[in-house]
Amino acid sequence: MAKARITLVISNLFHARSFFSGSLYEDFSKDFDLQIFFPAQVANRYKGQVTRYGVFELPEAAQDLAKLVLDASLIRNIHRSTSFSFRLKRYVLGDYRRFLNFSPTGLLRLAKALLFATPVLYRFILYRYQRAYLSDIQFNNQIIDFRPDVIMAWSTTIEPTTMLSIELAKLLGCKSICVFDNWDNLTSKSVLIQRPDYVVCFGPETKRLAIKIHRLEPDQIRDLGSARFDSYIFAKSSNSKSRRNILIAGSSIALEDRKMLSEISKFIKMNCAKIAEEQLSFVYRPHPAPQGLSVDLDAWEYPEISIDESSKLNFKKTDSWQPQIELSSILNSCKFVIAAPTTLLIEALICGNRVLVPALKVFRVKTSIRKMLTHLEHLKNLERINGVVVSYKLRDFHDNLYQLCFSDCNVDFVTNVEELVRTKPGTFSSRLVSFVKEILMQDGTAVKRD
Repeated sequence: MAKARITLVISNLFHARSFFSGSLYEDFSKDFDLQIFFPAQVANRYKGQVTRYGVFELPEAAQDLAKLVLDASLIRNIHRSTSFSFRLKRYVLGDYRRFLNFSPTGLLRLAKALLFATPVLYRFILYRYQRAYLSDIQFNNQIIDFRPDVIMAWSTTIEPTTMLSIELAKLLGCKSICVFDNWDNLTSKSVLIQRPDYVVCFGPETKRLAIKIHRLEPDQIRDLGSARFDSYIFAKSSNSKSRRNILIAGSSIALEDRKMLSEISKFIKMNCAKIAEEQLSFVYRPHPAPQGLSVDLDAWEYPEISIDESSKLNFKKTDSWQPQIELSSILNSCKFVIAAPTTLLIEALICGNRVLVPALKVFRVKTSIRKMLTHLEHLKNLERINGVVVSYKLRDFHDNLYQLCFSDCNVDFVTNVEELVRTKPGTFSSRLVSFVKEILMQDGTAVKRD
């Protein structure tokens, strides 16, 4: 019996980082006949880790049209997710207060989206978009000639590689699987304009939102987790008493960090003796891809807080995302974590850290943590997760800091992270391989080949 054939498409470095963080490539290569495709920048980075791969280049027209289709789709489906309206307002109002109090380019983008959201023009740009992402005949033929049983894409939502993978699977009569490997992609980007046979997502909460927003059937969605989290699970330490560090993980809206760092600095000065007695240290890790003004690391204003030097060095690289193995080591030395509601929050919870989210009022910041918690679908139930503490008032922030610093640290405080992301049984790779085998058996497409 020959192995079933899998075509895998990974479109960017962010997705490749997650894919190669565990044993996915090795496990898929062992169980399936694997055909894998990257764009050139990904291939240059990871080609030493694979034995057989192909390189593709997305047509520029497809990338331009993807942005237009995305914006028009947000307008047409604005009622399905509060994240969509938040995203559109962000185009116009921006992340920070300014003289005009709006972005002229953002306003133009919204006007363009409104125009192309009209039925006739929307159908027209969908047609143009389809023609564009199908235009690389040589790339398409490589997949068609391989005759895969499954085409799998690491997906954001409606980017060209995802649309192409779904279309080619329909053409070949095989199954399509889209792996959504980021927390907010299914809830904040767009509604799927082509539906894959199956979607793989983080956890039960993401699955519920995928059903609501994309109107997918429950049996089309598997909440299997993500490859990137396996390293945190393996590295998790239960030795809570040895944890003395408090990690301050920065927001992507980096100007918001100034307020947070200033208040933490005040707290440290007010409680310096007790902090020294407990041997606690505060470490700041800036967001790897900050938007707008950032905290100046070279003219550091907070001597009570050290800078995570490993991340500082990593952020100077073109591919600025820190390896998971490094970050998991950092998180396993933490007593607790202060963080914006990014994926690092989930990583911290998996490592047994309680997480303090500062949802404070910050002058000049419009896209604040406070507003994100209210308007972004994937964050609305965050406070139901045991171990997550949100501070909306300054006094509460200081009180919560005191309690977390000077109370016992126990990894058992974090009990229901499985609502956010599936972490068991086994590894993400084992769960995904089992799922692929299951659908091949059900469909009868795993056939004997000559």
